[in-house]
Amino acid sequence: MPRYKLGRCNLPEILDKLGISNQEFADKLGMSRQQAGDYINDKKKMGTALTWSVADTLGVRERDIYPCIEIPIKASTRRKQQSMKSTE
Repeated sequence: MPRYKLGRCNLPEILDKLGISNQEFADKLGMSRQQAGDYINDKKKMGTALTWSVADTLGVRERDIYPCIEIPIKASTRRKQQSMKSTE
């Protein structure tokens, strides 16, 4: 089974493409400019519910904001997973 981690936040590129300033973004979401800036600059990760709200507000997909990056599985872990499947 593949494992994933969240990639870098793409809000700066999304907001630029949409012509939305950081202050406008903060206002749309009802948060302070500082808090919005922390999310935009990837200092803090948004939770799932907030990411969905942001995506809906901006008209983008959640994966557009935080792309998923597959984590390579070590060979020893892969063999262990395969042996577990064969015993099922």
